[in-house]
Amino acid sequence: MSWCAEKLIVPCKRSLYEHVFRSEYNISFHSPKKDQCEYCTKYANSTTEQKAEMQQQYDNHQRNKVRAREAKDAEKARAEQDATVVTAVYDLEQVLQCPALEVSVMYYKRKLSVYNFTVYELATHDGHCFMWHEGQAKRGGNDIATCVYNFSVHKASAGAKELHFFLTSVWVRIKISLLHSCTTSSHVVLQLKSLHIATLNVDTR
Repeated sequence: MSWCAEKLIVPCKRSLYEHVFRSEYNISFHSPKKDQCEYCTKYANSTTEQKAEMQQQYDNHQRNKVRAREAKDAEKARAEQDATVVTAVYDLEQVLQCPALEVSVMYYKRKLSVYNFTVYELATHDGHCFMWHEGQAKRGGNDIATCVYNFSVHKASAGAKELHFFLTSVWVRIKISLLHSCTTSSHVVLQLKSLHIATLNVDTR
């Protein structure tokens, strides 16, 4: 805007850019969707009587959310200052259908389900993707734990001494599998000083 003012040029409006992107490049603008907290959604859609019954538990839930975010921010700050500390979150993307073709006949064909599990480092903003198809493995606790285990081994080999994972409560079963696989692996235990897995009651992204 300041450059246009100096050059006495009238800047183009956002609507013009949107028109060009949509008409010439078939690209649209939108805010990405974010997973909603199951308990908060349940509370928001409850009746007044139900909310009154849930109020104490809901207040505790909100306090836990604040504490969880503070803990995540604290570990992120540590990771930004110390390269041997890794703070990360992870999640499984929606099932990808392969091949992804916009042909009507493909609707009736059997597609291959492809899974993408992503680990995101909060300090470095590095993302690590683990992809496989349904012919190789499923997407249960052991499969996800294998991905996190491989990530842990990779970071430990690169010099990491502490790993801090923050995940939502839907991953409790996976957390147990992960703890078992990591604590029984001499390779990870010998190199990692600390392995911390925080199971949060809310979405903290």
